[in-house]
Amino acid sequence: MRREYGQPGIFSVMSIRLAAIIGSFRPPHHPVVVGTGSITFGAPTVQGYGRALGGTINQRLQAIETEIDNLRRELHERARGWEDALAAVRMDLTKETQDRIAATEEINRKLEDVAVGGLHLEIVGLLWLLLATLATSLPGEIAALF
Repeated sequence: MRREYGQPGIFSVMSIRLAAIIGSFRPPHHPVVVGTGSITFGAPTVQGYGRALGGTINQRLQAIETEIDNLRRELHERARGWEDALAAVRMDLTKETQDRIAATEEINRKLEDVAVGGLHLEIVGLLWLLLATLATSLPGEIAALF
């Protein structure tokens, strides 16, 4: 029936597919490449590490050691950055604490001046009290003189 429609027979199709499957099991011929790569972009740091397969054990070990050194260097750089940022935050916090203490002392001083009147108003009040005491106790004696 396949011959009537111009198609190859089932056995010829199966033999072509079987040959293709067997041909796919040939040993691969890959060039040996050993190396590592790293890429870093600007402000939002994006880093990528890659490794090519193949090579001798020593080459692969050297590539892994290079990657580990790069990761350690990156870790130290990030830790130093975090420490610097933390020190800056601590300095800002200390400065803000001192500013708040100074502002609180200023507010307390102003409240004392307004509420109590400060020492100069207390002295004036004492003088008025003394004058009022004299003015209330002396009219009888002054009236007796006239």
